[in-house]
Amino acid sequence: MLETPQRDRMTDYDFSGPIPAFRVGALESVRRHKLLAALPLIFLAVFAVAYGMRRDPTYTAEARVGVGGLDLAQPGALNGFSDATETLAATYSRVITADDVIEPLAKDLHITPSAARGRISASPVPGSSIIRVSATGLSAGAAVTTANAASEELESYVSGISRVDTTSRRVYEAYRRAVRNQQARQLRVDRLNRNAGDNPAVEVRTQLVQARTELNLSTLRTQLLRQRYRSLQQSEASSPELQTLTKASFATSDRSSNLQLVLFGALAVGALLGIALATLRANALARRSVGVR
Repeated sequence: MLETPQRDRMTDYDFSGPIPAFRVGALESVRRHKLLAALPLIFLAVFAVAYGMRRDPTYTAEARVGVGGLDLAQPGALNGFSDATETLAATYSRVITADDVIEPLAKDLHITPSAARGRISASPVPGSSIIRVSATGLSAGAAVTTANAASEELESYVSGISRVDTTSRRVYEAYRRAVRNQQARQLRVDRLNRNAGDNPAVEVRTQLVQARTELNLSTLRTQLLRQRYRSLQQSEASSPELQTLTKASFATSDRSSNLQLVLFGALAVGALLGIALATLRANALARRSVGVR
């Protein structure tokens, strides 16, 4: 019995109608063309590492200052101490870029004010009275120097706006003059008392009354100035100020974080390109195998 010759599998397709579409999926394409899919991944990863290692890193250093100087002996001061210092820390951190901070800082670092402003920042530590003063630089030493200088200038600025010693000195000088005037009035009253004796003349009594009145007024002025001076001293003692808690002593580099970021992006793009190339190659071969162009 004669065997019926087996037909070619390609004759199973009906070429009289539309040519069927041949499409290979992405996973199958990668499985068939592993090297082609890996080439963009490898190339971009090597490029990312080379770029990240050649790029100059930026160094960041941090100093910490705290709000202090509040007089806790005042009635009720302890109850609002935490809220008060936390609010002051938030307020003072925002003045790090004030002209009175930036200009002397730029002068100390021998850079322009705009460059100094771009290198420093400050932020309060949440729930505390601590301020972080951060600075960047092209070297670890530059970042540390800038952070410490910025924290010092911030302390000086805050100390300047909360200081009242100019008024205090004026009041103290007025108080000293009042004391000398009171002493002179007292000496005049004592001299008139001695001259008056037991039965002073009318003129002497008049002078004595006037001298005692002037003495009383001088004494009152002296007392008022003394109270004013003490009040100013208490204000100076209780005025808030910044105190250095931790000076910057080291700086961290952003080389590692930037390298990781660039490498991640390169791997993501390389994977997409590799899958696309493998898919195009697999589908091109599939179409060619059935004569589809």
